[in-house]
Amino acid sequence: MIREQYNSHWGMFFYFLALAVHFVTNDHSLRKDHKKVYDRFGRWLLTFAILLGWLVGVFIELKEIYISLLTAFLAGGIILNVLKEELPEERKSSFVAFFLGLVGYSVRTIKM
Repeated sequence: MIREQYNSHWGMFFYFLALAVHFVTNDHSLRKDHKKVYDRFGRWLLTFAILLGWLVGVFIELKEIYISLLTAFLAGGIILNVLKEELPEERKSSFVAFFLGLVGYSVRTIKM
């Protein structure tokens, strides 16, 4: 993400917003399901992983194919997590809202 080139600040903002919502939801879910372990180890491990990823991004330049593969893996993981944690019926989530957000974000990204 360090070398990512956005055509506008809006693209960067929407990407930030999507990941922020995802991280907050994940934090809530992990704390609810694994409170003791997550509060003691999990949140620190995830924070360290983010910082480590940033350092790797600063000092190591990957070929485009590896970036594409890692991006696809990350996107798949996020989508799987959204479908598993953020859209279950018992939480009264809306697949229509998810789909409209997906389409809106995709159209916005394509236009950039």
